[in-house]
Amino acid sequence: MFVREDKGPVVLDSKKGLRTNIRRDCGRMRPQWYIPVDVERTVPEESGRDSGS
Repeated sequence: MFVREDKGPVVLDSKKGLRTNIRRDCGRMRPQWYIPVDVERTVPEESGRDSGS
């Protein structure tokens, strides 16, 4: 899973051989597969519900 944090982008890697599952060496990684995400489709539209503010 790719995440953008304040300190920069990181990848959460489930590989057992890693000391930590947080990887910052994004340029060295060679992913076997990935799932593309369409930002326009993942951002929920306004539902019209009252947010309580």
